[in-house]
Amino acid sequence: MIRMIHAISDTNVGGAGIQVLNLLSHLDKDRFDLRVLLPRRSLLTPYFLAEGIPVCEVATQPDTSFSLRDVRALLPILSLHRPDILHTHGFFSARVAGRLCRVPHILATRHCAEPAGRLAHLPHAYGAIYSRFTDKTVATAAYAADDLLRRGHDRSRIVLIRNGCEPKQESTPSERCALRRRLGIPDSAVVLGMNARLERVKGQDILLSALARLKTAGVYAVGLFVGCGTREADYRALASALGVADRAVFVGFVRDVAPYLNLFDLNINCSRGTETSCLAISEAMSLGIPTLASNFGGNPEMVRDGENGFLYPREDAEALSALVLRLIGDKKTKARLALNAKKMASTRFSAENMAKMYTELYNSMLLAEKG
Repeated sequence: MIRMIHAISDTNVGGAGIQVLNLLSHLDKDRFDLRVLLPRRSLLTPYFLAEGIPVCEVATQPDTSFSLRDVRALLPILSLHRPDILHTHGFFSARVAGRLCRVPHILATRHCAEPAGRLAHLPHAYGAIYSRFTDKTVATAAYAADDLLRRGHDRSRIVLIRNGCEPKQESTPSERCALRRRLGIPDSAVVLGMNARLERVKGQDILLSALARLKTAGVYAVGLFVGCGTREADYRALASALGVADRAVFVGFVRDVAPYLNLFDLNINCSRGTETSCLAISEAMSLGIPTLASNFGGNPEMVRDGENGFLYPREDAEALSALVLRLIGDKKTKARLALNAKKMASTRFSAENMAKMYTELYNSMLLAEKG
């Protein structure tokens, strides 16, 4: 039995945490003894426990990649469980503690591609320090791999494994109608959905601006915003200022996003930062929902322009609204995009395939040790 610990610093439920859940749900429980380290009171804890995966909650600083205090808090946990593999997700403190505890294999998954602290402008120093505490780094998109290389990472230590999702369950027509009524969305409205944290990097303001343009064009489109975040009040105020407060529905955090995704006519991604291999895109694709995405980061690796969706220039609300107008008037193209999206989700971006690739990586690390 291979002892494996996954360490995550997140307290909220986001794409990284759900990706880890998808991965662990598909690993062979007869071969891997799995455990997850989380900060105390993390909202992710019940998700893992529901899958029968043990959780160790540690008194670490929430949503923080590194602190010496967290290293000290993690040392006794790692010393007690003595994992063969420590797999971290945005938790550099855990990798430092793992090295101090002589964990045989330490790897990290890079779930984003953004400036990484004070050493980002010193790639050789940053790469050297990172490599000292990390044996392998998984990039979740080619864009993320390129970002790591720019920061001085050793190419031989980077492995590309794109994120995968569990297919979402389709709602019945009556379930969809009932939810639309509860949310106050008219049957005639086109639903443009965003499943993302309400933060500036996700770009909900771009969709709000597009809604205003569509209103001017005489199109009844509703923005359905699934998720919570620090910018909710700002975005509500912006919706009012743009005259689309009655066309912007904010549902907050929901544990099961599937019923809301089923209402999307089009999935919208307005990312202006961090995006590598977006869970919201793959989940929408699993339901056959085309995506209109900004051309930032890893989005072009997921949305093949004209095949399973369309790309538009980042920050360009006018281009986004033009694509919406195009698709709502072209049912044949929309149907083709939907079919291709569903096929791609079941092959290129499935959780099962992702788990197979991670298993191969784990095996290669263990075999290298024996060799």
